Amino acid sequence: MTHLGLNGIFYIGDEETDETVFGLPDGMTMAIRVGKLTGSRAAYYLRHQGEVEDVLRYVVRDLDQTLQVSAKAGI
Repeated sequence: MTHLGLNGIFYIGDEETDETVFGLPDGMTMAIRVGKLTGSRAAYYLRHQGEVEDVLRYVVRDLDQTLQVSAKAGI
């Protein structure tokens, strides 16, 4: 994030090593864990990997709609 000059990320992970990212302070990350795990620091979870595509489609569709509204408003 620092290297790219970003202040937040969207992150999906399914391993114990991903808990580092899941534990970043609120507002820095939109963290989603694949597979519910007791004690995980991820704010959200998916039941299985098959749902990852659904989440990505939702995010892209929402972003596209936001850009269209902004374009219409001249922003």
